[in-house]
Amino acid sequence: MRSKLFYVFFAFILTLSLLIASTPNAAENPSPTNLPKIIGWTSYGTGSGSYIMSAIFAEAMEDVTGSKVKVTPAGGDVGKLLPIKKGEAHVAFLTGSGSYWASIGAGPFSAANWGPQRLRIIWKGLDSENSFTVKGTSRIKTGADIKGKKIAFIPGNVSVNKINEAYLAFHNLTFDDMIKVAVSGFGASLKAIQNGTIDISMGGTVAAGVWTMHKSPGGVRFIPMPADDKAGWKRLQGVCPFMYPRKMAGGLAAVDPKVAVEAAGYPAMMPMTYADINDNLTYALTKTLHTKYDWYKDRYAGLDKYTLENCVKGVLRLAIPMHPGSVKYLKEIGAWTPEHEKWQSERLRIEEERMKHWQAALAEAKAKGIPIDINEKKWTDLWASHLALVK
Repeated sequence: MRSKLFYVFFAFILTLSLLIASTPNAAENPSPTNLPKIIGWTSYGTGSGSYIMSAIFAEAMEDVTGSKVKVTPAGGDVGKLLPIKKGEAHVAFLTGSGSYWASIGAGPFSAANWGPQRLRIIWKGLDSENSFTVKGTSRIKTGADIKGKKIAFIPGNVSVNKINEAYLAFHNLTFDDMIKVAVSGFGASLKAIQNGTIDISMGGTVAAGVWTMHKSPGGVRFIPMPADDKAGWKRLQGVCPFMYPRKMAGGLAAVDPKVAVEAAGYPAMMPMTYADINDNLTYALTKTLHTKYDWYKDRYAGLDKYTLENCVKGVLRLAIPMHPGSVKYLKEIGAWTPEHEKWQSERLRIEEERMKHWQAALAEAKAKGIPIDINEKKWTDLWASHLALVK
């Protein structure tokens, strides 16, 4: 009897040991179940680096989760967020610019049916190196040559339009000093520069359209924004406070250093979503971008910047909280610190205060008979006065 009990106990201990030994750590855990069979995400158009990167990430996500990922191109930030708002997609690849304007309810997001958006970061990687872009054969050499030229304007794309406005401000100009030409999207704006439809617009060192221009007979150049031009940078940051001086060094600038100039930096393409998107999905995507890094890092310029280190350091510079599913994964692998927790709590507090001011602004506009219209200056000024109170 004692011998039988010994063998039963031995078998139990052996089984328990095998179970413990075979338990994967957080980075090796299977992705959460109950994911949609088709996961949808949106990005800039097919002529952009955003689309190429998001397609590569989609392939990685499919490999990790088994779900099919459908990438839908969109010309602007409203176009990228609307499918998620309507429940037709799950993730949008946004820049630090587009996400900032959406989160504070600026530009087209100041419309009554939008307002400040409860956006959440899933992962932070690449920083954009960006400036005004022209053909290599253009007579535009410096900011002094810009006035009166044709510049891209993308209806509904507050991100590109505001960046163009900020770059004009750096050179002490406004859209009133330019000829605005409507184009359908960011990729289309670069094609328009290449074919001569417009003269100038924003562009960066990893944009697919910029690489295409570089390989074309006309080539490509960037207009400098020197870091020591303090007055210029003050004007620029008055329009786009999330930007900072940065010398071009990555992407095209790494391949052809002759194009590198002192330019602007800001968070580039980030997978983002809404606060109410299922945690399992954002957990799975966060895990994918972490564990599949070695697979995707060399497949396109800039993807090597999507490291865990860049993510956990980079988010602390941003004004938008992380999604709970992403936080869960980062906690499991020991990458979420008390500093992150403090940052997250502060971002959530500010967001709630902003939402209260949005409701107050709507009520005030109604009481004063001010139409809530993005083209109504009384309304946009009223909302700006409320935003200024959010601390």
